[in-house]
Amino acid sequence: MPEVELVIHTVPHEGEPPAIDGTELAPRRFVSVEAAKAAADELPVPDGWQRKESIRDVLTGLELFWRSDRVPGWQHA
Repeated sequence: MPEVELVIHTVPHEGEPPAIDGTELAPRRFVSVEAAKAAADELPVPDGWQRKESIRDVLTGLELFWRSDRVPGWQHA
């Protein structure tokens, strides 16, 4: 199982952002896809900031799974 990273992509929003608008929050690394998915449900991201969550392979940078507010559940990339 490859080491993976969870990336939260943000959108422009009024107020103080958790990161620069329209970019990614700092990736967080996990030893498995399951651990990254579980953490995604627990991370404190204010409503309205999140556009998409991605789980990527650390070595290759390839997106393995993603989800967004518009598409329910995790999708295979």
